[in-house]
Amino acid sequence: MSQFNISNKSLCILRLSSIGDITHMIPIIKTIQTYSPKTDITWIIGKTEYSLVKNMRDIEFVVIDKKNIIQSIRDLLKLRKRKFFTIMLHMQVSLRSNILSLLIKAGCKIGFDNSNSKNLHRFFIDESIQTLPNSHVLENFFCFLEKLGLSKKEYDRDIGIINKGQDIDELNKQLVNQKYVVFNPFTSSRSFNYRQWEITNYI
Repeated sequence: MSQFNISNKSLCILRLSSIGDITHMIPIIKTIQTYSPKTDITWIIGKTEYSLVKNMRDIEFVVIDKKNIIQSIRDLLKLRKRKFFTIMLHMQVSLRSNILSLLIKAGCKIGFDNSNSKNLHRFFIDESIQTLPNSHVLENFFCFLEKLGLSKKEYDRDIGIINKGQDIDELNKQLVNQKYVVFNPFTSSRSFNYRQWEITNYI
């Protein structure tokens, strides 16, 4: 398999959703920014997911709105006219993302291997990563960076929230030098959301 060097080069990341997976994307971005700080990063992301990471610095975001897909396509066509990427990381295998990837100009498009591929994903990429069986999604994401020659990992999840609010500030004061775990047991709102438990189940 080929290996690439992205220092001083342009990198496009295509990962639209979902919120949970976007949280796993944050260490990927932080790793690139830490160990390849001169890499120009453009992230194509869903509208809802963008609201979570919009304060992250030194990233050009191209926001895809599923409710206004025509405008989103126009935005991608504008991007295509003004920017040619050295590499695109095609980090989603949905049919929508596969089709949208056709609108992005890149010297090489890297995607998932066959074990993690569906919706004809392999026909939309030039090279694939190599993952380990039964790996966590975050470790699979890090395989993209290994393909780029980045073997180190940053697990920083800071999303640049400036005003965290009085309650959060007070909580942080109480938890200084303490180890703790935070659970967020909710998913995005949608009809017939079978993935979200009732509060009584958690109790």
